[in-house]
Amino acid sequence: MSSSFRTRVENAAGIVAFLTLLGAAVAFALADQTSRVSTDLIEVQALEGAATDAALYRANLAIAVAATASSDRETVEAAVTAAHDALDRIAAEAPLASELAADIAILRRSTDQIDQSLGAEDPVAATEVAVRTAGPALNRISSRLEAGSAELRASIEAEQAEAGRAARLSSFSAALIAPALVLWSYRRSARRRLEHQRLQAELQRTYDLGRAKDELIAGLSHQLRTPLTGIQGFSSAVLDQAKSGQLQPELVIEMMGAIYQESQSLGRMIDDFLVTSRNDAGSLSFLLIPTRITEPIRALVDATVRTGERLDVEVADQLVLTDQSRIKQLLRNLIDNAYAHGRGPVELRGFVRDDGYVLQVVDHGPGIAPDEVDKAFSGFIYSGREATVTGSLGLGLFVAQTLAEGLGSQIEYRREVNTTVFEFIIPRVVSSPDSANSYSVASG
Repeated sequence: MSSSFRTRVENAAGIVAFLTLLGAAVAFALADQTSRVSTDLIEVQALEGAATDAALYRANLAIAVAATASSDRETVEAAVTAAHDALDRIAAEAPLASELAADIAILRRSTDQIDQSLGAEDPVAATEVAVRTAGPALNRISSRLEAGSAELRASIEAEQAEAGRAARLSSFSAALIAPALVLWSYRRSARRRLEHQRLQAELQRTYDLGRAKDELIAGLSHQLRTPLTGIQGFSSAVLDQAKSGQLQPELVIEMMGAIYQESQSLGRMIDDFLVTSRNDAGSLSFLLIPTRITEPIRALVDATVRTGERLDVEVADQLVLTDQSRIKQLLRNLIDNAYAHGRGPVELRGFVRDDGYVLQVVDHGPGIAPDEVDKAFSGFIYSGREATVTGSLGLGLFVAQTLAEGLGSQIEYRREVNTTVFEFIIPRVVSSPDSANSYSVASG
């Protein structure tokens, strides 16, 4: 073997060894970058969870204040407890808990003060603490969590860009070593990319769901504040008139009617939110008992008359198997939807059919746009950035469908001769209707 040939072989071996070491070094760098990205993704998820808990804390304080107006102490206590639980999770699980400790302590004290004020049935004092003390602390926590999440996302993007450059260098060096090494490197890189994409997709799904729920909760806080402000304003006007000795009966009737209507809006929103929360937790229950269908409908019509809305009712009396409170809430949501998005007159029909007792809510509006029908009954489609109808969370049809399913039915939507029809069927207890006891009324 000549000296020059031996030198070339040695040089080639050195180059191969160098490229092998380079490929190994790049592969190690890729593994280390993937590990850091995975760690950052987990921390981003934790920050998003803490941000969701902060929004839950804000929403539960709003629910507690609203429930005080209706003397619902059970709901107040549950909301305050939920607010404390949200703070506990932030303190225990948030990556920035040490930075947030001072504001978390402020929120704990504020929550206790709010609970004491609500226990004394003083929602004004509770609102003052919530706005002046708890609000700024909660805003600081939310801002810090958002900033931390943004920093980590920027770090992840930088790691991904660097990993892309390293992957290209690794592929080039591996291609010079041997086809087998190329195949090995490609497969390993492909697996990592797939895992990375899976983590990103999972993070995006978690982020989208959290954002949708955050927007819903933000909308809840805003919508609860509107009728609560109306109740406070009308009550204040009546009190001022009474103190001045100039109280007029007509004004009292008008103000009390407005207060009643606003309290009905509050009640409906809280009921819808509780149904949604309990359904998510798997704790939504139904008490199905034989019931004369006209009993819950009469109660619904009485409440409608007091709000001054028009409702034409034509129902045949029948013994059915249902939950009175749940079916009344279901019908109320369908009727509210007709008032908000349809056109009068709104009609409630009930009649016997071979497959059960049929209930229909009919209006003369344009109906649902064809491209919106499939998602009309879906939850979390409302954006908290958009205005809704006063007294609504944008969950009416979703809650109605949830209640219908609990009653063993499904709501069907259709158009009939320029009318919009929402229909569902409940089981009968007896085989024939009692037509002599049919119920007919036009309210409003």
